[in-house]
Amino acid sequence: MRTPEEIKELLHSLKSGEETFEWKEEAILADYQKSSADRPGIVIKILSVLGGILATLTFLAFLFMAQIMQSPTSVLVLGLILVGGAVWLSKQYGRVFLDTLSVTTFISGLALTGFGLSENGLNANTISLLFILISLITLFIVRSYILSFICILVINGCIIQLLLSNYEYNLMYVYTSVMALAVTCIFLKEATLIRAGNLLSGLYDPLRSGLLISFIAGLAIFGGRRFWGFTTGYAWVTSIVIIAAILYLVSRLLKTLQVSGVRQQAIIYICCVPVLTPALFAPAILGSILIILLGFYVNYRTALVLGMIAFIYFVSQYYYDLHLTLLTKSIILFASGLLFLILYFFVHKKITTNEKI
Repeated sequence: MRTPEEIKELLHSLKSGEETFEWKEEAILADYQKSSADRPGIVIKILSVLGGILATLTFLAFLFMAQIMQSPTSVLVLGLILVGGAVWLSKQYGRVFLDTLSVTTFISGLALTGFGLSENGLNANTISLLFILISLITLFIVRSYILSFICILVINGCIIQLLLSNYEYNLMYVYTSVMALAVTCIFLKEATLIRAGNLLSGLYDPLRSGLLISFIAGLAIFGGRRFWGFTTGYAWVTSIVIIAAILYLVSRLLKTLQVSGVRQQAIIYICCVPVLTPALFAPAILGSILIILLGFYVNYRTALVLGMIAFIYFVSQYYYDLHLTLLTKSIILFASGLLFLILYFFVHKKITTNEKI
């Protein structure tokens, strides 16, 4: 978040570069402060989601103990009322302190609606498709960050559920590839998407966060593929897509760091090959690297931290799943760590040189 002084400095720097540039300073500052005030911090987001989930569990336990859930029809009607109430509450007020209540109401409504539909004979696939439809409609109506974020998670969660429950494991490779491209596009095309219209500008922040979490969830399923019962299969296809996204991002980073020498660029790309190739059948590791680079490139700390945590977890999991001797595993880890250190010192040296200039 920028301070008013930083915004003024940015505006004046634009004015110095373009004499015909004009702006309304007070209106820009007022609009920015309003949007910043309406945007909850990461702690508030986490507490709102966790509070909503805990409150939902408590509410559902109360309904179960009160024996209200014995009638499937009444449960279905109550669920639809709660979903509609959550949308109305978020649309009508849209305040941060009401986010927990709207999240609780929405999740409870979906849970009761799903229970009521299943008791009335609908299968899991139909219920998942209905949840996707409800979430999409809610996205077009509300402008609440937390509720929009929950809707995006519900949509992607239902898609994953449809693929896994129907044993369409090969489509998981397609889903993860599409998510990798979508996350890359969302991160790199921020200005274009925000200028596209009020709908996309209002949904950009929850869309970015929701797709990021959904992408990590898809990678986690790859990491625990033995639990789900499918092999690597076409994992290399997903890995190639992610590697292409990483190399494209590296080219953007080289321009930002002003690495214009052909020899320097060649060295960096050559170093990328031995780092990325061993993980060709481990798209989870490659995906976490992509998230780290995206978070670093756009200065999005949440993505950077989540990418680092995911990278450590997926590397550890991949390490223990390898059917190799301990010595071979140690050599692989040592070589990978050495390459990362070389890249770090090269980038750090380049940044230090630019700062001196």
